[in-house]
Amino acid sequence: MSKGPHAFILALLVWPTLLYAPGLSGTFHLDDRPNLGTLSEVESSGDHFWRSVLRPEMSFPGRPLAMLTFAVQAKDWPENPRAFKRVNLAIHVFNGLLVFWVFLILGRLMALPTRRTQWLGFVAALLWGTAPIHVSTVLYVVQRMNLLAGSFSLLGMVGFLLAREKLSHGRPGLGYGLMVSSLALAIPLGVLCKENAILLPCFLLVLEVTVLRSVSAPGSWKWARRVLLWLPFWLVVGGLLMEAATGGGYTNRTFSLFERLLSQARVLFHYLDAALLPATSKLGLYRDGFEVSRNWVQPALTWLSVGAVSLLFVSGILLRRRQPVLSLGILWFLAGHLLESTTLSLEIYFEHRNYLPLLGPFFCLAYSVVLARAQMPSKGISAAVIASVGLYGGFFSYELFKEARLWGDPLRLVAAKIEAFPRSARARYEAASWLVPQGQFETALSLISDEALPNASKAAALGMQVRLHCIDRQVPLPELEVLRAQLGTAVYDANLGTFFARTAEARRRGECPWLDANYLSSAAEAVLSNPRLRALWADALVWQAQLYALDGAYERAMERMGRAIEMKPRVELAVYRAEYALALGDIDRAWQYFAEAEDIVSARNWRYVGGEPRLDAYRRHIRSVTTLSLARNAP
Repeated sequence: MSKGPHAFILALLVWPTLLYAPGLSGTFHLDDRPNLGTLSEVESSGDHFWRSVLRPEMSFPGRPLAMLTFAVQAKDWPENPRAFKRVNLAIHVFNGLLVFWVFLILGRLMALPTRRTQWLGFVAALLWGTAPIHVSTVLYVVQRMNLLAGSFSLLGMVGFLLAREKLSHGRPGLGYGLMVSSLALAIPLGVLCKENAILLPCFLLVLEVTVLRSVSAPGSWKWARRVLLWLPFWLVVGGLLMEAATGGGYTNRTFSLFERLLSQARVLFHYLDAALLPATSKLGLYRDGFEVSRNWVQPALTWLSVGAVSLLFVSGILLRRRQPVLSLGILWFLAGHLLESTTLSLEIYFEHRNYLPLLGPFFCLAYSVVLARAQMPSKGISAAVIASVGLYGGFFSYELFKEARLWGDPLRLVAAKIEAFPRSARARYEAASWLVPQGQFETALSLISDEALPNASKAAALGMQVRLHCIDRQVPLPELEVLRAQLGTAVYDANLGTFFARTAEARRRGECPWLDANYLSSAAEAVLSNPRLRALWADALVWQAQLYALDGAYERAMERMGRAIEMKPRVELAVYRAEYALALGDIDRAWQYFAEAEDIVSARNWRYVGGEPRLDAYRRHIRSVTTLSLARNAP
């Protein structure tokens, strides 16, 4: 990148930054607060800092590198979302430069003329960097995890392609060394930000079977490729098939594995439509109301979508030799959705899953344009091609700027998305939580009424009403018997756990003293009586324990916390139980429960690296209390 493309680099730095700027004034959304809430306890160093980074409650490996970048910004939490969004935007712009670099190397390997390669890389990188579908990745703070995983994946691609050049120039020692070191660094570091970085070998394999298949390499490359690319690919596929065989996670979903797979066929075409022909009515976080495919003909387009995805896959395989760039565009997009759009029990629809998968279609589109311009018989037709590309790029920029402006005004954003996606319970809940502090109680309640959300869980709507009452007591509290009846028959809804967990925590902190703790405890009992809410049982026991502790009922609090630990052995819960024993002056039981916390650390040290400082501090605390107790009782 040394000689030439300086203007391109400047444009890739400046233009996306200007278009995203209006969105930096927005706020936090949805998963931001539960994922980043521990930042309020972070100090410049020490236990709270590392506890926020390492997050023992998260599944292995816990995304610690991404959390580290949040922890160093703890001073801005939660008052300054702009600071977090600025960092996200900087990462995205940096990724755009990496995309440009990837395509420059790829163009050289494809033996394209230098100037054409530069234009190809620039057009593809600019379309990708200004794609409006990425707004919910860049301006949704917690998606920094996805952005950073993309950064390491792109760096891994750069290293791989540079190594591939070395192999084609007859320097296998340097080539293999660079290739292995790139993959050995990029994949683990990316996975420590978000697990989908494990797909890097799959993207590289798509390059190898399409546009790189005719690039020269030593004979040993055939075997090296099997180890470095094919083996990881089959390991990923095998893991997904094992996930499908065990059916893990679907007991807590309102859809089955089969229904999810049917739905994803439709979702993939929705992604492409929103990416290539963006509009506010197609974009946003609030797609929880996306209709699930219950069988082959419900909705009607299900069978057609499944057939179309199958045809795309087969076409991508068959076109590898005759149309390698088109094959690349198809297979890259499908490979990018291998993890999050197949067997894992994730939500049906999220735009951020397209961050790297869209590189393939945009490269294919840019290649077609650049090639068409080069082959035009007259300058007039060539100018027309350039004008068409300019109009399309302008359309992208306009839609991105418009969407970013919406994100800069949270209430306008949610109002627009409720209009676009009236089935979204998530959008209505978020709007209601913002309206109540402004005194607009009736409007907030109307948004989460049965009439407004005919397909939503009544229990979740009532749970939201309890949460709103905790924010402002003028919001009427649902009758306890009505709430218990709904919770006792409700199907699983992740919102339920969020509403009650936040309310119980707020009550524990004294933020809504008017809310009767017994009311929440009784609601928790209703959750515990419902087998379909089994996934929330441990959380309900924790709510009860914390509420009992508020009233000084430490024995009952310890009993509830003990049951929660049996279901979900977490260090924090064991330490809470030791604290309750200590509050009763029962030093022996405090040590016993503290030993349980140490046992959990020993058994799960891969999930609680860095937890030792907190345990050390608590150990010193118990010892000091023990010393004082002995001094008081001394004759």
